[in-house]
Amino acid sequence: MEEAGGAADDVRAGDEMVGYYVFNASQAPNHSSDTLGAYYVSNVPNQFELYASVGKLHIASFDHQIREFDSEMFVHNNDAAPGYPPEDAYEVFCWEAKVTDAFGVEAGFFFQLRTDSNLDALSSTALPLLPPPLDKFQINSITLNIGGQGYVGGRLTSLTRSL
Repeated sequence: MEEAGGAADDVRAGDEMVGYYVFNASQAPNHSSDTLGAYYVSNVPNQFELYASVGKLHIASFDHQIREFDSEMFVHNNDAAPGYPPEDAYEVFCWEAKVTDAFGVEAGFFFQLRTDSNLDALSSTALPLLPPPLDKFQINSITLNIGGQGYVGGRLTSLTRSL
């Protein structure tokens, strides 16, 4: 991690975050266009699961059962917002996670990969079966918000597919 702001005392800048997320790659997008695929999922097996550890902090996704969905994934392929250049981007938001060793403490996890100069970083708006190459993205960031207690932030150093 590159920065920690008011986060748990057990996390320091320089700590390595290790984790994984699992998603149903065959899921159809909830919203799609020629340039954007938006996927809204519940944090349940066969839809989406996330686990991560940094320092002595461990988080796990959970199904909140109050919201319509707990996590989101976005795939932008040559997508251009009004007034901005086209970009390729891959974003994962896990809105519902808990700190596993602190009863009741909720967390949110977010990572994004974005580029407006390598528009071949992604080839479609489908969820990628193979991880996109990190070196093709100008923006590469991870943020872990720990419910009212602070945050840790950093960048992805590897993204691999489990077999």
